[in-house]
Amino acid sequence: MARYSYVAIDQDGRERRGGLEAQNELAARRTLASRKLVAVEISSGERLAQPSIAARPGAPVRGVLRHRDEDVRDVIFGGC
Repeated sequence: MARYSYVAIDQDGRERRGGLEAQNELAARRTLASRKLVAVEISSGERLAQPSIAARPGAPVRGVLRHRDEDVRDVIFGGC
């Protein structure tokens, strides 16, 4: 298994960072999806991206303005 670092968005529209072990990148994405996280960036190894302003509530998320948390959840998770 390989080690992957990730940046993902949770159901509340917050940025989450971490690492996990998986067979390949697709398996890592599936693991994140099972945790109700949408992968924004996945990289092999221990490298984690630097914190971004998107981690702050109300900050832009990858160029998308967060008007309301519900709007972000609807866009990312299809109204779940």
